[in-house]
Amino acid sequence: MEVHQTEFLHAVVLAGAVALGMTAWENSREEARLHASGTPARAAGTQSTGAKQSHVAVAARRIELQP
Repeated sequence: MEVHQTEFLHAVVLAGAVALGMTAWENSREEARLHASGTPARAAGTQSTGAKQSHVAVAARRIELQP
């Protein structure tokens, strides 16, 4: 029983570390994008009220031409 609890704890800690890493990576990408566009960055402690847009790749439609 202790082994399973330890493995579960390790999995939870790993998941938390991955989530923090992804959040930091996304924030750094946003700051880099703002810096490159010349837009002043938000002040520390402020949060945007808009929801983040998700990026979904969609395959282009194939158009078949009839001879």
